[in-house]
Amino acid sequence: MKSGFILINKPEGPTSFDIIRDLRRSLKTKKMGHAGTLDPLASGLLIVAVEQATKLLPLVPVDSKEYHFSIQFGETRTTGDREGDVAQSGFLIPTRESIEAVLPLFRGTISQVPPAYSAIKVNGQRAYDLARKGEEVILQSREIDIESLELVAYDEMLGKADLVVNCSTGTYVRSLAADIATALGSGAYASRIHRTRVGMFYLENAFNTEDVISEDQVLDPQTILAEWGTTSIEGRTEILFRNGNAFATDLPDRDRIWVTGENGSLIALAKVESGMVKSLRNFC
Repeated sequence: MKSGFILINKPEGPTSFDIIRDLRRSLKTKKMGHAGTLDPLASGLLIVAVEQATKLLPLVPVDSKEYHFSIQFGETRTTGDREGDVAQSGFLIPTRESIEAVLPLFRGTISQVPPAYSAIKVNGQRAYDLARKGEEVILQSREIDIESLELVAYDEMLGKADLVVNCSTGTYVRSLAADIATALGSGAYASRIHRTRVGMFYLENAFNTEDVISEDQVLDPQTILAEWGTTSIEGRTEILFRNGNAFATDLPDRDRIWVTGENGSLIALAKVESGMVKSLRNFC
């Protein structure tokens, strides 16, 4: 089975693990992982690593993300999205001008408290498990970075706002929606969350779950992360490197570089340090 990445456009409904389970079955392989879990009601880009590419997941730059999301004003829900029960209702519906006026408060580095219904562990248990049992969940605030946040459409009659946010990993869109509503003296929940970018990966290159996924759709990591550069080796150098030895080079220092063998096969992801190429993750 070829090692690499598959970009999936996850629909609303299934969990991220459901997507992995179905792909394992269709590709007849068990070694898979994914970067960035999407909640069942969230949709959009899910990065799936296959075979040896699972070793790259901690190294792939996925620290920034883009979401298109909708805020429904007028009521709050227990989960912060439309899956939950109505907690409070009767909140005022803000004007477009008032929404535009508060958005600058949520750009840059801000503090955010994750939602109680999240996968964060509290004393060894998932916060959402505790919340579903009716237990009080107290989570600490954390700093996140909001690069951009824009209102793209608003229907004041329905109290529904559509926004686009570019943010750091660790940002909870449900909390962002609730905090925007609080700043407006209102209440709201996230009625739609759709991820369109993770790092350098874009939704436009993703496959839908109803597509027939085969080994041909697995993207070569060396190709899609070409900016890391490549160096080729052969002969005794290749044999020694495959067995864990570094080799000398005249390349400048760099944190990431692909190493390929005599036949062009991917051997490892490595780094160049003080004239030596040292393996970070082997693929052989």
